[in-house]
Amino acid sequence: MTQTVKAGRTKEFLSVKKFMELCGVNRYSLHYWDEIGLLIPAGRNAPRGHRYYSSDQIAAVHLIQALSSLGIPLNSMKDLGKNRDQMHTLFCDCEERLGVKISELQDRQEQMRGYAAQFEIEDSRANPPCEIEMCGLPEQAMHCAQLKGRYSGPAMQSGKKDGPAGYAFNEIYDLLEAPDRPARLVTFDPQGPKLRPAGEYLVGTVQCAFGEMNGLARRMLEYAMNNGLEMQGPAYVFYRHDAECGSYALQVTVGVNTLKTETEG
Repeated sequence: MTQTVKAGRTKEFLSVKKFMELCGVNRYSLHYWDEIGLLIPAGRNAPRGHRYYSSDQIAAVHLIQALSSLGIPLNSMKDLGKNRDQMHTLFCDCEERLGVKISELQDRQEQMRGYAAQFEIEDSRANPPCEIEMCGLPEQAMHCAQLKGRYSGPAMQSGKKDGPAGYAFNEIYDLLEAPDRPARLVTFDPQGPKLRPAGEYLVGTVQCAFGEMNGLARRMLEYAMNNGLEMQGPAYVFYRHDAECGSYALQVTVGVNTLKTETEG
């Protein structure tokens, strides 16, 4: 039953604005619910026609919102408070509907999880884990041969009893900008006329198909920048076949030194 609210008693009620804030409901819904007799304001100010609600009506709003979300028509809610058996039947029906919705949402969750897993697999293939570490390497003899144009196949063994063969780029930036255009074919050979000098090297390794880099050179450059290292000299690239995985292990080796800090300089 709606009370007539006098000016001095407005503090006993909630204004429409305050009631909307507490319930999370809009003004249009309150007007409509009042019009159809679903939620009648607890009080009205006769001269101005202002509507007021009681704090007890907040629970009623939450119930209306819950039932509406389950597809219960507003008109069927009006007389719920007058019939306990009808209320019990309705709430049991709503519980079943929620069970169905929960089951549907769980199925969709599993479906989305499967889609997400596919992207994770694709991402791991496109950007697989790699190992990057600093190594102190001894000097090593090698043969070098100039290359013209693009190379077309893995240089794994030269046929002699020497070490694996690969390619050399003048510097890491040449490898980044044009990975299909190495400067030289390099074969580590104990009888080679040239030497790769001893020193500190940054060595990166990643599994991939032949001819692919999988971002290894870029990740090595980022590693060097994050650790205060300067990459210098030729970048050596080797693809070693992994019979068990059926793929190649790419190894990139570049000489490095430690950058001087401002205090050291």
